[in-house]
Amino acid sequence: MISKSFALNLQRQQLLFGARRLYSSSASYEQFDDNIFYSPVRPVAFKNGKAAVFAQETSPNTPRYVPYEVKETTIKNFMGVMGVVIFDYLFAPGAGYYTVGALSFGLNWIYRVYGYMGNAITHIDLHEDGKTVSVRFKTGGTALFKVKDIMKKRHEKELVQTFEEGFLYPIEVQGQGQFYIYGAGQDAVKNGELFRAIINGQAIKL
Repeated sequence: MISKSFALNLQRQQLLFGARRLYSSSASYEQFDDNIFYSPVRPVAFKNGKAAVFAQETSPNTPRYVPYEVKETTIKNFMGVMGVVIFDYLFAPGAGYYTVGALSFGLNWIYRVYGYMGNAITHIDLHEDGKTVSVRFKTGGTALFKVKDIMKKRHEKELVQTFEEGFLYPIEVQGQGQFYIYGAGQDAVKNGELFRAIINGQAIKL
């Protein structure tokens, strides 16, 4: 007689096998070695071995928008400094308290703003192997990321709410930390199909 636990385990294996068959037969996604590949519908145009996926415009006529996260931390720390000023005025605890309090909020503001903008990505280019992207930071530095190591920290639908102002879209790269894709509007996304696949850690089958 087949035990209940054995029957449940067999059922789980059958469901898992069916899911794998369904996944592997998808027209858009394939799995090979340690990568999940996405097959783009439209042809990808490469120039000098790279295809632009995301690029923050740098022309003088391009509007500049301060990201919401920077606005938020600026307002919070400004309110903190004002709180220190008011507390000092009402209770006069001494110059030491005022100096330390105001300096703490100022340093916190610098730390947080640099944490955002120092890790802000302004350009993403896909390489011809479909597995690697080169990125350029707001500060001018560059780096190479494996697409499979990229993981989004928010759903991409949230980008629709920030297309008309500056945004910092958080991603995490395995072994390298958290970064922010920085743009000032929807024009920064040069290839939405590839952009969505890459932030979901899907290499591009070319």
